[in-house]
Amino acid sequence: SELGKVIGGFNYRNLDDEEQFDQINTSTEYVAKVIADRLVAAIHAGTLGEGAQGIREVAVTLHESHIAWASYERGV
Repeated sequence: SELGKVIGGFNYRNLDDEEQFDQINTSTEYVAKVIADRLVAAIHAGTLGEGAQGIREVAVTLHESHIAWASYERGV
């Protein structure tokens, strides 16, 4: 799935070691934004299929633990 491709790049990796995140605080909030931005890009590119063209907003919530989480919402 497209979501799997987007989040797969974050699994079990130290994002501070990734060149694309050089000099960026890779907080949970920031990672939620990056995922939302990539999903919106996939919607615009048509890779999520025709049905995704009606999506007007994307919300991403990441849970660090049962009490720690961050969320990011944006328009398409």
